[in-house]
Amino acid sequence: MKYIVFILLFISCWSQKFDLEERLSLAKKIEFNNQYLNKGNIEQPKNTWIKIFEFDNFCAFYKTPFNKKEGILRYVSKSGNKCQFDEKIKFEENISSLKFTLSAVDKVSLDLFLGGERRSYHLFNYRMPRKFSAFQNQLKKSYFDNVFISGGLESLKDKVLKDGQLCHGVNIECKDVVANICDMCPSGSYEVVDFNCKQGGSKYCGVNKCGTKNQPACPRGYKVLDTKLPSLCFNGSPAGFCEPGLETFCNDDGILVCL
Repeated sequence: MKYIVFILLFISCWSQKFDLEERLSLAKKIEFNNQYLNKGNIEQPKNTWIKIFEFDNFCAFYKTPFNKKEGILRYVSKSGNKCQFDEKIKFEENISSLKFTLSAVDKVSLDLFLGGERRSYHLFNYRMPRKFSAFQNQLKKSYFDNVFISGGLESLKDKVLKDGQLCHGVNIECKDVVANICDMCPSGSYEVVDFNCKQGGSKYCGVNKCGTKNQPACPRGYKVLDTKLPSLCFNGSPAGFCEPGLETFCNDDGILVCL
């Protein structure tokens, strides 16, 4: 019993000693999750632990809200280069929303926005990486021998679509609301389950990961379903299938996903 009390007291003291502001101010190497940095509230994938940044011997994870469960912010220790998720140092619950930004005006600062609260941390030893635009090769001059691109490079960049962008949209009446331009997706495209149409559902740019957790369900064939329901997006819908252990749910965007 004495050993259990001692361990609990040790953990409590260690948690109290964890001063995030102090540790970030001294950290030289900080790795941010660029998929979510400076991109608004982290909402997807739902009900999922997402590593938002790591530094020194610590990692920060955020669990996205789902249904009536609010988000959780959790700090854990690192061993070598691996985050020890079960070795939590500090955590906060009931977080309605979270986003994080990095800025460099007078000093480099990390801002965490938890609901309506803003927390700023100065990163005195962190140097922001240089950002290079597309087609920039870091040379003083670029030479294109016997190459001609109609409209120039800027015209080409304007036409290429980004991953996650809608490239073919249909509505409940099976009419195209966004013409099919999926040939402009650099990483390919995938179909989602939304409306019951012969030409299939809407399509998005990106690598097809259908059927896996927090990804769109894999669509079944139109004739196989043999249903007249105008919308196929509802919890438990058989219009899409998932990996074993996962079920279909209709998300806030009206797309059938696997959870």
